[in-house]
Amino acid sequence: MTKRIYDFHASALAVAIAAGACAAVVTPAAATAPAASDAAAPIAFNIPPGALGEALIRLSRATGLTVVADPEVVAGRTTQGAVGRLTVEQALDQLLRGQDLSYQRRSNVVVIRPAARAPQAATDRAVRQADQQAAAQLEEVVVVGTRRDAGFRAFQAIQPISMLSAADLQHTATHNAAEILGLLPSVNVMQNGSSFLSGSNAYAIDGASRGEGQFVSIRGMNAEYNVTLLNGVEVAQAQAYSRAVQLNLLPPAAVQTVVLRKTSTPDMNGDAIGGTIDFRTPTAFDFSGRSRGSVSVSGRLESQALRLDADGAGQGVAAEYGRKLDAEERFGVYASGYYSVRNYANSLMGGLQAAASGDDSRAYAVVDADGNNPAGVDPISNILLAGMNIGVSSGRTEMWGGTLSLDWRPDADTSVYLRGTSARYFTTQNSSLNQIIGEHAVNREGRSPFKTDLDGNFILDRNGAKIVSDNVYKTDAAGGYILDADGNKVFQGKYIDLGGGRYGTTIPFVSNRLWYETNPERAELITLSLGMDKQANGWTFAPNAFYSQGRNDRPDHLELWTTSVPIGGASAGASPFGRPTLVSYNSSGYPVPQLTPDMERAASSPGSMPAACCYEKTTGLSEQTKYGAKLDVSRERDGDFARLISGGLRYVRSSRDVSNRDWTVNEPNPLATIADDRRLLKGYFPGFPGQYDYPIPDFDLDELSRRFGALTDTQAKLDAASDICTGSDSAWKVVTNENCNTLSGSEAVWAGYISTLSVFGDAQVVAGLRYEKSIIHNRYWVRQWNEAGDEVLGAFDSNRSAYSKLLPSIALTYRPSDRSVYRASLWTSYTRPPFFQLGGSATQTYDPATRVTSITRGNPDLKAIDAINFDVSGGWTFDQHGYLNIGAYYKHLSNYIYGSGSNYVNTERGQISRVIVNQPRNGGDGDLFGVEFEGQQKLGALNPVLDGFSIGGNLTLQHSEVDIGAEWGRHQRMQNAPNVTGNIGVFYADDRFTLDLLYRYTSDFLQKYDLFSTGSSWSDVWVRPTRRVDLHAGYRLGAVDLDLSIANLTGTHSYWSHVGRNSSAISDIVQSGRTALLTAKYSF
Repeated sequence: MTKRIYDFHASALAVAIAAGACAAVVTPAAATAPAASDAAAPIAFNIPPGALGEALIRLSRATGLTVVADPEVVAGRTTQGAVGRLTVEQALDQLLRGQDLSYQRRSNVVVIRPAARAPQAATDRAVRQADQQAAAQLEEVVVVGTRRDAGFRAFQAIQPISMLSAADLQHTATHNAAEILGLLPSVNVMQNGSSFLSGSNAYAIDGASRGEGQFVSIRGMNAEYNVTLLNGVEVAQAQAYSRAVQLNLLPPAAVQTVVLRKTSTPDMNGDAIGGTIDFRTPTAFDFSGRSRGSVSVSGRLESQALRLDADGAGQGVAAEYGRKLDAEERFGVYASGYYSVRNYANSLMGGLQAAASGDDSRAYAVVDADGNNPAGVDPISNILLAGMNIGVSSGRTEMWGGTLSLDWRPDADTSVYLRGTSARYFTTQNSSLNQIIGEHAVNREGRSPFKTDLDGNFILDRNGAKIVSDNVYKTDAAGGYILDADGNKVFQGKYIDLGGGRYGTTIPFVSNRLWYETNPERAELITLSLGMDKQANGWTFAPNAFYSQGRNDRPDHLELWTTSVPIGGASAGASPFGRPTLVSYNSSGYPVPQLTPDMERAASSPGSMPAACCYEKTTGLSEQTKYGAKLDVSRERDGDFARLISGGLRYVRSSRDVSNRDWTVNEPNPLATIADDRRLLKGYFPGFPGQYDYPIPDFDLDELSRRFGALTDTQAKLDAASDICTGSDSAWKVVTNENCNTLSGSEAVWAGYISTLSVFGDAQVVAGLRYEKSIIHNRYWVRQWNEAGDEVLGAFDSNRSAYSKLLPSIALTYRPSDRSVYRASLWTSYTRPPFFQLGGSATQTYDPATRVTSITRGNPDLKAIDAINFDVSGGWTFDQHGYLNIGAYYKHLSNYIYGSGSNYVNTERGQISRVIVNQPRNGGDGDLFGVEFEGQQKLGALNPVLDGFSIGGNLTLQHSEVDIGAEWGRHQRMQNAPNVTGNIGVFYADDRFTLDLLYRYTSDFLQKYDLFSTGSSWSDVWVRPTRRVDLHAGYRLGAVDLDLSIANLTGTHSYWSHVGRNSSAISDIVQSGRTALLTAKYSF
C-alpha cells in the first residue's frame, strides 16, 4: 500500500486562509519569510510550545520550506517550540528535541522521519514524491492562502499555470471573479460581450454601464475559446448566443483560489484554445487542526453614485466553517455562505449607441454624386456624429450562494467526496437618457445629394442638369415646395455644392428626446460533484459524476420613450438646425453639443418634453443543464520510461433552451409633459458630473411596470401587443411572435485519452492522445412566405452537427536544479461553433416577381475552430523569495469564428437554380504569438532600509492576425485581444500591517468588426486603453483582520469605445468612479 505523504506546506496554506493571513496582492513575496535555501542565515522564530504538526506548519510559513512526513509519525506529538534568532537547522533541532525523530533537508524540502535512519534512496524518493505531490495537488481541489504559496505551487507544476491566492482575492475592491482574473498575466477583462443581454452589438454600452467586468479573454482568445471549471466541474454555458461564461456571477468571497492553466494535457477538456480557468473552494482537510472558521462583514461605497446624488452604498456578509468530525480525522465537512448587495449609479455618454441604433445618428461630412464617401477620402475622418445620449445607469445587484464539501478518508489511499456550489445573481439596471438626435441627416451611403420628386426622380434645371438640394425641404425646379398627401412639406437632406463633384451635408433639424430602459438580469449557477480517489498496488482509480445548471435571464426588460418630433413633421421642441456638424470636442475628447438656444432649453428642461407615448416589455430566457461522468485510471511502473500510464473516459450531455419575446403598447391617456406625470417621474440626476449639466430624469420602475401590466392585463391584450417579429392582427402572427426567437437543443460529447509520464534524469515528458466526438441537435423556428409574397404561419425545424477530433500533445519539464525549471509544450485543441450559428432562427421568403426563394438560416456544417499550440517557458527562484518566469506562446488557428451576438457571422450567399441560401460560414486562418513576464522580489535583500517591501508584476506582449472570412478582413486583429496587458505593484508587510499599491494597464483592443456594415475595417469598434491604480491597506488585530481596498484610485474612465482605432469622433463612454471596500474578518 502506498504511504500518504503529509505536506505541511500545503496545510500552512490552509492555515493562512483560516487566519486571514495576507502577504500582498498579485506578485509580492511573503512579508517575513527568508529564502528557503538560505540555510545559514538566522531567522527570528516565535513558535510556541504545542502540537508538533502545528509547529512544523509555523516553520514552513516562516521559511518557505516544504515539510513532509507520514501523518502517523507526528500524530499526537508535542514540542517545546523554537524561539529566537535561529538557523533553520537550529529551529528544527529545538522542535524535534526529545523526539525519536530526525530530519533531512534537500534544497527546499525537509523530510521528517523516525530516528532509525532510512536509506538515502528512501529519502530521495520522499523528496521526489513531495515535489510530485505539489504538482499533483493542482489536479485536486486545493486552496492556497498567500501569493508566495501560489508561486511555489506554480513553480512545482508540470505545466505552466498562474494562480491567485486567498490573499489576492481579499486584497481587492473588485466586484466579481471576472475582474479578479485581470491580476493574472495574459488576461483581458471585458465589460460586455457580443452575447450580452439581447445580443445586439449596437448596445454594448448597456453592459459596460454597470461598471463591472463580465467576461475575460485569455492569451488573445475570446471568452468562448476558454473552459471554465468550478472545483473541477465544467460549468454550464447559459449565454443565449455564445459559448462564453459570464463571470460576474461569482464574487471574490465565493472562491479562495483560482488556477489558470495555459496549456492542455490529454486528461483535460479538448475545447480550451485560450486556457482553462478553475475556481476552487476549500475542504475540511485543507485546514490544520480539527476545525477552522471565519465570519466577515463588509461595506462598500461607489463615488460616482454619490456625485449623482444616488445610493452608492453596499454591504456583505460571509462565513465559513470546516471540521474533521471524528478523532481519527477521517470525516470532514466544510460549508460556506455569502450575501452581498451593491448599489450603483454610473454616468454614460452614448454617441456610438446613437449612431448604431435605429436613430442612425451619423453622417458623412462630404459625399460624392452617388451619396457615397468620395474616392480618396478616409471615411473615418469623414464620418460625423449626428446625435448623442447623455444618461445615468443605476441599479442594485444582489449576490448570494454557498459551498458544501463532504469528505471521507478511511485510509491513506482512499478519498471519497461530495462537493456542491450554488451562486445566484440578480441585478436591476435602469438607464435614463437625455437624447440629442439630429433629424433627417444624410446618414447612409448611396443617398443622392440631388433633389428628387415624390417618385424619386431627379429634378432637372432647364438645361437638363440635376439640381443640388439647397433647402431642408424638397422643392421642384421652380423652387416650389413638394407636399405630401396631407399637404406637409417633404424633408430633403440639405447639401452644399463644394465643387469637384463633392457635396457637403447638413443636419436640418435636431430633436430633444427622452428614453428610459431597464436591463434586469437574473443568473444562477449550480454545480455538484461526487467522486472517489483510490490507490491500490500502484493503481489509482478516480471515478466522478457531475452536474451543472446555469441560467441567464433578462426578465421584464421595460422601456418608455418620448420624442419632440412626431412622425411626419416638426413640433414644439424640435429646432431647425441647418448646420454641417452637431458637436465639437473638448480637450478630454468628449463630444460637446453645439445647440441653438431653443435646443439648449429643451435639453436643460427635460420635464418640458412631451409625456411618454409608448411602453415596451422584452423577456429573454436562457438556460443550460449539463451532466455526465468520467473515470480516470493511472498505473505507476518501475523504470524511467512510461513510469506513469494514465487513461480515462468521459461522457457529458447538455441541453439548452432560449427564448426572446417582446410586446409594445401605447399610452392611451398621455399627459402634456413629463413633468406633469408626477407618478412616473421621481426626480432628476444632475447630468454627467464634470462634462454635461443636462438633467437626467429618474423614473419610477414600479409605476412603469404597473402601467404596462394594466394595459396587458388579459391574454388577448398581451397577444395584441406582441411584435418582436411581425404584427399581431391575426392569430398566426401571435404564434409567430411567440416562437420566432425560440431555440432549443442538446449536445453530447464522448471523450477518451491515454498518456504517459516518463522520467529522464531531471526531465519529465508527458505525451498522450485525446479523442472527442460531439453530436449537436438544434431546434428552431422557420418563418415562411407563400407564393404571393405574403408571410404565413411557420413551423419548427431541426438540424444536426457532428464533430470528431483526435488531439495529440506532448509536454517537457526540465529541472536542472531546485532553483530553475524549463517547460515546453506542443498540443492541439479545438472549439465547437456557437449553438446559434449552427441552428438559429430561420426565414424562408418567396418573391413572386422573380420566382426566387430566399432562405436565411444557421449552418450545421460549420467547421470547428482548430488550433495548434506551442508554449515554452523558464522559471527561476532567487533569494528572499524572488522569482522570475518568462514564457512565449504561439497559436495557429483554422476556421476562425468571431463573436457576433444574435447576428449570423460572416454570412455567405449561395444560389442553386431559383433558391438562394444565406448562412454563416467560417473564416480563414489566424496566428497569435506573445511573450509573458512575471516576477516578484523582496527589496530587503537589496537594502535593509527596505525590509518589508517587495515589488512584483507581470507583463504580456502579443500580436494577432486573422482572416475573418470577408474579402476586406483577411488581416484583422483578433477580437478582444490587446497587444499589451500588465500589472505592477509595490507592497509592504510586517507582522500586522500590509499596504499594497497596484497599477494595471490594458492597451486598446478590437471589440466589433465593421459596425456600420460598410464592407471594410474602418468602422471596426475599438476599446480605448485603460489605466488604473488600486490601493489596499490591511491590519491584523488578534483574530480580526481589517482590510480597506480602493479600486480605480485616480478615477479614470471605466469604459471608452469608439469607431476606428485612431478616432474618437463616435464614442461610447462610461464613468463609474472609485469603489471603496472595507472588510472585517474574524477567524476562529
